[in-house]
Amino acid sequence: MRRITYTRAALKTLRKIPANTAKLIVSKVGQYAVDPASLANNVTELKGRTGFRLWVNSWRVIMNDDGTVLTVLESARAEAYTNRRQMMDTVTIDRAEYDRLTEAADELDDLRAYDRAMARLDTGEDELIPADAVVRLLSGESPVRVYRELRGFTQQQLADASNVNRVQIADIEARRKQGSIDTVKRLAAALEVAVDDLV
Repeated sequence: MRRITYTRAALKTLRKIPANTAKLIVSKVGQYAVDPASLANNVTELKGRTGFRLWVNSWRVIMNDDGTVLTVLESARAEAYTNRRQMMDTVTIDRAEYDRLTEAADELDDLRAYDRAMARLDTGEDELIPADAVVRLLSGESPVRVYRELRGFTQQQLADASNVNRVQIADIEARRKQGSIDTVKRLAAALEVAVDDLV
């Protein structure tokens, strides 16, 4: 079984899309980790890269061979269907040609997304988040608690690092309080994440 991790960028996408879709994607990634053959029909290798694309409905999950989910993208086909009303001119081509063109557009988009994600990891602009932490976040657990535990901090250590009262951190983690913008900024700085990772 592969150990699955997610980039923080992939996690941000999963937190923005509908919860049932995000959970389905995480479930399929987990299924692939346990039994790659079970999803063989939904996996395509990326040309010239050590990665692949896993299709989950209209979503493309771009992964590298060591089990890292680099990014999650909606298919160009799905975007084309939702943007039809914006089209002013039309061109008629046969369905096979349309499918070939959209597949080529998806593939090019996937290669670019793979390269961007790998570059962000190489430069330290992004990090890997274990799959169990992703599941906890998507299930609604406090991001402050999840990231604090990922960093190996106790509440008191986070309080010392962020100059935020430990009781306030406990209240934020228990969702009794949200914390001010300044408080969330200080917590984000101490946890080395963006503010939007904590909200």
